Amino acid sequence: MKKGTIAIVIGIIIILGIGYAVMQRSDTKSSSNQKIRIGVNVYPGSGAFYIAQEKGFFEKHGVDVEVVMLQVDNIAQSLASNDVQMLYMSTDVLSVFRDAGMDAKQIFAPSISNGADGFVATDDVRDISDLKGKEVYLGIGFPSHFLTRYVMAQNGLKYSDVKLINMSPEDVGASFVSGNINAGATWEPWLSKATERKGAKVLFTSKDVPGIIVDAAIVREDTIEKQREDLKNVMRAFFDAVDWWAKNPQEGNEIAAKALSLTSEEFVPTLATVKLFGLQDNLQTFDKSNPLNVYYLSEYASKIYAEDKVIKNSFDGDSMIDGSLLTELR
Repeated sequence: MKKGTIAIVIGIIIILGIGYAVMQRSDTKSSSNQKIRIGVNVYPGSGAFYIAQEKGFFEKHGVDVEVVMLQVDNIAQSLASNDVQMLYMSTDVLSVFRDAGMDAKQIFAPSISNGADGFVATDDVRDISDLKGKEVYLGIGFPSHFLTRYVMAQNGLKYSDVKLINMSPEDVGASFVSGNINAGATWEPWLSKATERKGAKVLFTSKDVPGIIVDAAIVREDTIEKQREDLKNVMRAFFDAVDWWAKNPQEGNEIAAKALSLTSEEFVPTLATVKLFGLQDNLQTFDKSNPLNVYYLSEYASKIYAEDKVIKNSFDGDSMIDGSLLTELR
């Protein structure tokens, strides 16, 4: 892939409280007083970060955090330039970042996609085999790319069997609903909107292949080195927010919807398409003995992206993931 194309791929990759106060838990160590900016996108699980900010959980754990909404076209650049120190993205993009020379690793999994990512098509596409020879629109290097290629492989379709055309997931959704394209991969809230088009359907989602799309908190390596305790406190605050949201769904939904510029009516249906992860969920998905662990998934995605010439080299999981901070939270 040419350098210009790689730049475009990296440029379109998305994603991922202000608070500092006296600590209130004995297992929380002091903050470095340096702010951590977390980049998120319009995605249901992002609400947990905003709840941690709104309800004072970052403050409770003595870490100064700002949650920042990022646009699709500046996600990677924001991390590379240190405008943000953490991104809420997905495990599959780690190899794209690494191939581009970005020193960043996944330190925990905030959630998994449980239907938030998927594929929309017109009625002439009865099953995935009908995609053979067709134009397929998706964000190259996005979770929807990995999901589509994974499902293709499970159904005997190769990279050469379809014509992949690069288009951001949000543009895929908008273009499909407006009738400009007939098949493509997108995410919520566009999956829910897809059926507004006559003769359209959702062909498959991440719920059909559970555990394949694992969301990731991706952090600059220099931040891991310099603010290790801060990052553990970010995770503590996030897990507190997940617990609080489960006990206070209505208020939590209102906070999340407002942060994502959605009405509660628009937001609530999308929430079922993600599963938020607590500490024990994370320990399991970072355990190499478990199937579909993050090390395996990151390596699998790396091989697909190398085959599709998104990246030049494939990478092993240990070079892209640091599970040691989670282990220290046990």
